[in-house]
Amino acid sequence: MRTMLLLVMLLIGTMPCSPAPDCTGSASSAPHATIAQVRARLIAATWPGPPLGARLEGYAVFQVRVSSAGRVTCINSLGGHPLLLALLSPTVRRWKFRPGTPFFGLVAVRYSSGGFELL
Repeated sequence: MRTMLLLVMLLIGTMPCSPAPDCTGSASSAPHATIAQVRARLIAATWPGPPLGARLEGYAVFQVRVSSAGRVTCINSLGGHPLLLALLSPTVRRWKFRPGTPFFGLVAVRYSSGGFELL
């Protein structure tokens, strides 16, 4: 299962992200960014404390819309461990990106005993 999710995320990372219905709004003409492009524009990411349950491992994938000011204006959970989605959603909403052209993109995060990792 983990291998399949990783393969899907790698494929997604090479394709543009289409806006989900919740995130279309007035900025639906914003360009779509790959995971690598999103990572390159990220300038300030904070992580929550470790989730309850030391054996938890998993992934969380979000679609974000980022404004020209570099703020996340919309976030959709696309899949992953429910606890991680609930824990990371408000955190990702507070991330800061380099100001510029607004865009849609994917954020993929893995959690293991080593902590959080942006994929």
